[in-house]
Amino acid sequence: MQFTLKNVFCACVGIAMLFTACGEDSTSSKPSDDESEYSLSSSSNDDDSSSSGKKSKSSSSISNDSGKTSSASGKSSSGTVISSSSSKNVAMSSALHNPDDYLNPDINYGTLTDPRDGQTYKTVKIGIQTWMAQNLNLKTDSSKESKFSCGKLYPWSEAVNIKTAFAKKYCGLTSKLNYQGICPDGWHLPAEHDWNILKKYIVKQGYKDIGPALRSKNADAWPGENDATDVFGFSLVAGGWISYAGVHVTNNGTSFWLPEESGPSAVSTEYGKDVTFGTLGFGTSSNFKKASLFVRCIEDYDIDEEAKPAPKEGSIYDSIANTLTDLRDNKVYKTTQIVDQIWMAENLKYVTEGGYADMGIGTKYTISGGIESYFYRWNSAMDIPNGNFNETYESTPKHQGICPIGWHIPTVAEFDHLYKNLGENVYAFIPDTLWSTKNALRTNFHFDLQPVGYYIDCGFENFSYHAGLWTADNQSDSAQAYLYYYSLGGNSLNKRGINKHHYLSVRCLRDQPAVINEFRDFGSLTDPRDYKTYKTTKIGDDIWMAENLNYIDTTTLLKEESFCFDKKDSNCTIFGRLYTWNAATLNGTEQGVCPDGWHVSSREDWNNLEANTVDRKELGYHLKSSGMWNRHEYPPNTYGFSAIPSGYYSNKTFWGSGYQADYWSNQEFNDSTAFFYSVSNDSDVLSIYAKGKSVARAVRCVKNKE
Repeated sequence: MQFTLKNVFCACVGIAMLFTACGEDSTSSKPSDDESEYSLSSSSNDDDSSSSGKKSKSSSSISNDSGKTSSASGKSSSGTVISSSSSKNVAMSSALHNPDDYLNPDINYGTLTDPRDGQTYKTVKIGIQTWMAQNLNLKTDSSKESKFSCGKLYPWSEAVNIKTAFAKKYCGLTSKLNYQGICPDGWHLPAEHDWNILKKYIVKQGYKDIGPALRSKNADAWPGENDATDVFGFSLVAGGWISYAGVHVTNNGTSFWLPEESGPSAVSTEYGKDVTFGTLGFGTSSNFKKASLFVRCIEDYDIDEEAKPAPKEGSIYDSIANTLTDLRDNKVYKTTQIVDQIWMAENLKYVTEGGYADMGIGTKYTISGGIESYFYRWNSAMDIPNGNFNETYESTPKHQGICPIGWHIPTVAEFDHLYKNLGENVYAFIPDTLWSTKNALRTNFHFDLQPVGYYIDCGFENFSYHAGLWTADNQSDSAQAYLYYYSLGGNSLNKRGINKHHYLSVRCLRDQPAVINEFRDFGSLTDPRDYKTYKTTKIGDDIWMAENLNYIDTTTLLKEESFCFDKKDSNCTIFGRLYTWNAATLNGTEQGVCPDGWHVSSREDWNNLEANTVDRKELGYHLKSSGMWNRHEYPPNTYGFSAIPSGYYSNKTFWGSGYQADYWSNQEFNDSTAFFYSVSNDSDVLSIYAKGKSVARAVRCVKNKE
């Protein structure tokens, strides 16, 4: 039985991701070792320049330990069919060579002597990197001999120098970019970004055929190939690899361990990542950690040695269209105003060629749910060198980072401010799409946080369940991020420290605070009975009080049947008074408790209000005040009605403060019930009910028409 990683772990994002897309046309697919176990493998050709436009493959027939046979077949870039068999000598001689025989005699190599066993290796400088030009040959308890004198092969646990084969190390526990592993002091086991830097340099020098530029020119180094140039002195040998079942797989290629586990985290304890070279190029793949692969060490270096900050070009913010145009690449983003902040309503999609956010080094890319997503290391998001991975970086207020001019990486305090502006409503961050859970509440402010996951354990994870956003706050080895989770247990928005070498999304915040969208065209009414002054608003031809009535006199009816919420006078100042229907209408009169020239709102008044609004289906939302509502975003108070969640009083108990606003009409339904209108926290509509007159609710007065 064979289970392939091709459709699970391929970090495939086209040319932009450097390692080309993994697919069924693999450069050097690794065969199943034993049908009694799963064999997970994927490898991709990384060159798109062949005349046929197809990936080069090899053909081999290899007997495994169970007596079964696995095979792979294909063509080279020239169309030549290449064959080999483990029962005979493969095209590459299995005779032992002097390791120096594979080197390029035209290259001036350096040397490295490993103090652990005294072995000396040739080294070569390629761009800002210095590589061993030969595979590591350190003997260990579990190392295996190569058939071709090109170094020893190691299980993943020895390559990363940990005792337990299934332990997670690089991705889960360390924040180091230069992870030493089995390499000598001052050198490290190259990670995926190291290989990306190598490829970028080679392509920049004009060599599109990566494989020939790195392969040894020795006739025995690479079977069936005569186009190797080894122009950089990397001197690759097709030494294959050894399966977890002990089969030496030649397969016309070679594989090197990476320190990364193969995500997602659910299986990364058993599988490691590797770089596999085929006839033209190389790609990332996954293999059992018990398999044995080569190690090619690289000297510790600063990956940002030649990187530059992002260009400081301008941006255009359109407050009418709610858009941001980034003039660095002319991408246009949606924006949204949430109370006093203006946020990007989409994740950032900007990379800097040769910068800290260079694709494949400081930035990763994928598509999930039809959404193109860019993920940044923390230093890439901050647009600073990676040296800050191991120290706390003191950023200035409104640190621009990778954001456009006029925008910045938000701080924890600014995220907290956003959260509070939304009434600490976790649902308010997400749209009603793509997430595994659906949003029961509306999201009028359009923050639109999508479940694009993240690249957090050396693999893209948690699509449709999670989203993560960097902040500028950090410690020596981690930075604060906001993570939204959906799980069977519920929903949450959490602050969490994430290792700086992981990759999350970025949302930018505008430097300039927003003018709060609050209704301001109020009139006023002074009640001559107690000289209290109320705001008023005109909706259509009617003038309404824009605050709840707060009047009481010495009559028994008002003294006994009107209340301040929780019987606290201060609440009457905030919410107005709550009146039974009899108290509100003074036992059924139209004017009721309102001042002269005004009356308790009627059903006709409410019908006129509805007729003079543009969004009747969501009228309740537009009537709400800009604040005071629990578990809801900041409403626009479109018409100045300023409905506040004043609650109600029933059965000697106060209910609904912060959640509900009820307003009596002056018309009864029958002797015991009357009509009232209601706006609630969990609904956008304006509702009408007929219920008991004994319940105390708020009153809005409407001016009489002359």
